[in-house]
Amino acid sequence: RRQGLRYRPKLCIKTKKDKDMIEKWKALLGLGDWFFCAREILPEQVVYDDDCLQRDRYFIGIKIDTTDKVGVIYHDRILTEQDVIHELLHVKFPDNSEQWINEAESLLTLVQSNGI
Repeated sequence: RRQGLRYRPKLCIKTKKDKDMIEKWKALLGLGDWFFCAREILPEQVVYDDDCLQRDRYFIGIKIDTTDKVGVIYHDRILTEQDVIHELLHVKFPDNSEQWINEAESLLTLVQSNGI
C-alpha cells in the first residue's frame, strides 16, 4: 500500500441518508480520519439460533480495519441513526463492553432526539 492512498472497500453503497448519518456521527465522535460505508446484505445470509424471536431476526454489525481506518457497516434492514451511533461507538471505544456501548448509544440517541 502506498502512503497517502486509502483503501476503499468494494461494493460499499451509501445512500444519501446513510452517508449523511454516518458523516454526522463520524464528526461528532471525532472519527474524521476514518472511512465508513454501509453495505446491505440479504436476511438469508444470516443464521440465527432456533430460539431467536422473529422480531429479533435482523443483523447490523461493523467490520473494523484499524490499520487502514476503514469501517463497513453490514445491515439487512434499513439503517437508523441509532444503528449508526451504536456501530461507530464500537470504533471509538473498541475495548468497552456491549453494555457500555448500549448505554452510551441510548444517552446519545436521547440527547440527539431532544436537540440538546
